[in-house]
Amino acid sequence: MNIDHIGIVVPSLEEAIERWGKVFGYTPYTQKVKNTRQKVYVVFLQKEGSLPVKLLEPVDETSPVYRFARRGGGLHHICFKCENLKKELARMEEFGLRILTPPEPGEAFANEDIAFVFAGQGLNIELIDTDKRAGVVDQETEREK
Repeated sequence: MNIDHIGIVVPSLEEAIERWGKVFGYTPYTQKVKNTRQKVYVVFLQKEGSLPVKLLEPVDETSPVYRFARRGGGLHHICFKCENLKKELARMEEFGLRILTPPEPGEAFANEDIAFVFAGQGLNIELIDTDKRAGVVDQETEREK
């Protein structure tokens, strides 16, 4: 398994995209995608030579991350890409990690399955076994801007 991205909860995607661009040099890799199951809007950011960053903004007050975002947000999860999601979940259960969300389609990943586990020490882990992303921005058009 390798780290695929880090997930950051933010109060406003627009403000966070601007800040991550100005301060850290990241650019959008995807358009805003609505994740109806987790009730968040998601945008992936990229920077050459660095891990992608996934920004998450709550859709409304029913989002599980709404209160976290209201307090300013912050690190939400680290995502690991594995070879086989279901086998990896079973292996993690053997180590005593708690499954928070069993495999389900993730809209930000073109409806490929994702899962979340709690690893202890306040750390949520997202697991994926795909490279797909929904709403990928045309990189040629972005470079011309």
